[in-house]
Amino acid sequence: MILIMCKLRYYFLSLFILFVSNNALADCAWGGKPFLKIVEEVDLIVRGQILAYPSSSSLEMEVLEIYKGTTDALKIQIFPDSFFYFRLESFSIGSEWIFAVKRMEGDGVSDKQYILPSDYCEDSYFLKVEDSVVGNFTNTEKYIQQRVSLDEFRDMLLIFIPNAQASCSGGTVFLKLLEQVDLIVRGKILASYPKESHLPYSVDMEVLEIYKGTTEALKINILALTNYIAANALIGTEGIFAVDRMDGDGMSDQYIIPIKGSQSYRNKFYLKVEASVVGNLSNTENYYNAQRVSLNEFRNMLQYIDSKPSLTDNERVQVGRQQCIDDPASCGISNDDCPQEASYDPTTGKLHIPCLKVPSASGGMTTYEVNFSQRIPSFVFDLDLNSLKVH
Repeated sequence: MILIMCKLRYYFLSLFILFVSNNALADCAWGGKPFLKIVEEVDLIVRGQILAYPSSSSLEMEVLEIYKGTTDALKIQIFPDSFFYFRLESFSIGSEWIFAVKRMEGDGVSDKQYILPSDYCEDSYFLKVEDSVVGNFTNTEKYIQQRVSLDEFRDMLLIFIPNAQASCSGGTVFLKLLEQVDLIVRGKILASYPKESHLPYSVDMEVLEIYKGTTEALKINILALTNYIAANALIGTEGIFAVDRMDGDGMSDQYIIPIKGSQSYRNKFYLKVEASVVGNLSNTENYYNAQRVSLNEFRNMLQYIDSKPSLTDNERVQVGRQQCIDDPASCGISNDDCPQEASYDPTTGKLHIPCLKVPSASGGMTTYEVNFSQRIPSFVFDLDLNSLKVH
């Protein structure tokens, strides 16, 4: 009897939708709860492929991956909760989705049947899977479609579901991040949002210097799913971030700290800039052993890291200091009298001074080469001669 009443409730719902606008989903643009806010409310978070519509208000899905909860079923049936319109045409046969659902209760209810909860906007409880996972993961102010890879999504859940499966484990160091991120940038922290009401945590940063990637923005917003960055990047201080670009409408100036499982891993995407650059640049044995180099040494580390793939991490740090003084030819440095003129590219912020002659203590002249990037077209910089190329 209870099962029959449940079925009647869903059939009644399918009749009720005749009075609802076809744009019901679009009317939710003001935003419901973000997906990562509702993971504790549900029994099962599952990725699957839509197989069929067993009734006018339910869908059948093949289970491909489970992120929270357990089920032995290879196929499950999902019903919408009451009070909102469930549009089956949004879930085409063969498409992949991630659902956050609750078990149906009552006599005669199958363990394969689940309810999709309601939160005014039902899309708080599902995410579309295309080449990436698409939906509203974190934003609490306005509805914005965000995109992350499946591995990144799995690791996001680690923060909210302790027993979730990580895509990888262990830590890394900053110098191993060059190929993994879209932007490496130095900037000044303008604002910090560490409060619980701001999910994810984030900082606003003035762009001072770009080491990898491009952005025309003078200010960017950097998001992280833990409060480490917001708590440690104090307003007015400088830092260097390795970040990924966030996809979606209206998100051109938004970046995110990549998520790779452990807390220690996420901390490696940020270096503090004081009188020197401070952080874990190369140490793979003790992740909390901070190293210090000058800004020029740091620039030169990034410049040579790809050209010396056989070097160990610690040797790469030393490259920043030595600058191939012992073997200039191996770094492509000639002993010519540098006929080239200094150049500055305002579109990239790259400054190149091929010959900078500096008096030496012995009374002679030493010639250096300067290469680095700065976001603003006019600037003053300090040269650490020990970190420059010698001609």
